Amino acid sequence: MPTQKFLLTRDNVRIAYSESGSGPCLVYVRGWMSHLDVLWERPGFRRFIQTLSEHYHVVRYDMRGNGLSERQGVKISLELMVSDLEDLIDHLQWNHFVLWAASFGGPTGIAYASRHPKRVEHLILDGTYARGAKIAPPMRRLLLVLALRFFPEMAFSLLSNATVPETNRSGQKTLDIGAKMVTPKTGAQLYRLAFKTDVTRMLSKIQSPTLVMHALQSRSISPRLGRELAGLIPAARFVGLDTSAQNSWEGDQVQMLKAVEEFLGVRLVDPALDPDPGAATSDRPFIFVSYSHTDSAEVLALTSHLQTTGFNMWVDTGGIKPGKNWREEIAAAVQVCHGFVLCVSEAALQSDHCLRELNFALDERRPILVVFLEPVTMPASMRMSLASRQAIYRYKLEETDFKQQLAVGLQEIMRQAGIHSGEEPGFLRGHARPDVGDK
Repeated sequence: MPTQKFLLTRDNVRIAYSESGSGPCLVYVRGWMSHLDVLWERPGFRRFIQTLSEHYHVVRYDMRGNGLSERQGVKISLELMVSDLEDLIDHLQWNHFVLWAASFGGPTGIAYASRHPKRVEHLILDGTYARGAKIAPPMRRLLLVLALRFFPEMAFSLLSNATVPETNRSGQKTLDIGAKMVTPKTGAQLYRLAFKTDVTRMLSKIQSPTLVMHALQSRSISPRLGRELAGLIPAARFVGLDTSAQNSWEGDQVQMLKAVEEFLGVRLVDPALDPDPGAATSDRPFIFVSYSHTDSAEVLALTSHLQTTGFNMWVDTGGIKPGKNWREEIAAAVQVCHGFVLCVSEAALQSDHCLRELNFALDERRPILVVFLEPVTMPASMRMSLASRQAIYRYKLEETDFKQQLAVGLQEIMRQAGIHSGEEPGFLRGHARPDVGDK
């Protein structure tokens, strides 16, 4: 776990921050809501920071009123948020660094970069905005602030659904996480601040090379606001991420990291997740294959076929790098995959690893294609979980028919993942379109 430290700001507010990795300096401004420990427990966020930490000395912090930083009785304003970041950078004695500001941390990053152009070598604005009044209509803004203050369980649930629409989190879990990050009163103050903030006039003063990334299907902050940022910042580029996850680390991390590595000129994407660095992720969908090693011969023949027909594959063949956490590597791959292929056999049903991978894919709401390698008796709970999923019965099919049904099944989970193309992908052209389902 990264080292946690504290500093006192110029107005004597305690700010918690963490450091990890080594190399060039990068500070990640999360905004709110945040909590250094709670976020670290999220596999996707942990993997994101670990990836950055392999190349950078990464510092992230909880803004005042959030997480492990001072939460009670602190004054809150954009000016104070910016001065906290200034105090942090001065405390670290950094002269040059990459500044990554996400969501509600964006205005703080924009203000800092406009004031200290010589310090910010590269600026990344991730899912953010310049004018808070444009985030939502007045009545919605008012209702959210009131809900945060007086009905936080409803507000946290709404925010969670808007931030990651595909995630199936329990209401209690959402409330528990939100309560750990901010108090209801502070949450209302923070969102009131977000909605009244306007840093539009600062954008023309930014001199740093700037990458503006935004989820194209975000329900929290419209991508229109991200495009507006890129249009008003000199030498900025806009990259739209094909996801509805407002937090880029909760969406397709390969897609996001490839945009960042191109901007920074640093290799960030693990070749295991991106075997073909020259291929765009939208052109080469990323598929996770879950199977028992007892079935290796048949499964590896299947994955070899998929790779030749235009897919990036994640298959655990024992190739995870020494020193890596095996479960974290698998969890990270499931989180960023476009589709999850479950190869079912009696051995797979007896494998705790396969069951854990399946349960995690279900929790993450990944599109799932089930391939039955042999006749099996599935547990009732698994039958219920997979009842509405695509299924192919490999053991009933000739090779040609199997490949045809596999092509159609993968096309369907690509559609569910939101990957669309103006023409049929190469792996589907020339194939018939038989029905694929629970036969």
